[in-house]
Amino acid sequence: MGTNKERFRVTYKVLVHSDKPSKLFISYKDSTDYVTLYTDKSWSKDVCLPSDGLASLLVVPQYVYDVDILNNSNNSDVLFSGQIIHEQKIVSSSGKQTIIITLLASDI
Repeated sequence: MGTNKERFRVTYKVLVHSDKPSKLFISYKDSTDYVTLYTDKSWSKDVCLPSDGLASLLVVPQYVYDVDILNNSNNSDVLFSGQIIHEQKIVSSSGKQTIIITLLASDI
């Protein structure tokens, strides 16, 4: 294989399927470590990992609690989805609770 290993390229994608206010805590694996962030909208990131790497995506809803919102709706109705996209395989999950998705380079 030599010293110049091929890279394992993936795109992480999170989609919010609701107009209800919410924040999502996102943690994903990049080439060196885990990165964390918060977002209130759809998000994506292209990442290069080592050829023997692991792509990992965690999405946790952080619901916005406002008196008017609580009186008129249920924030737990916020639907979101996460994807790890590789040119040969897509792994995805959706729901209203925590999402954890992984993809091993060796599984492709």
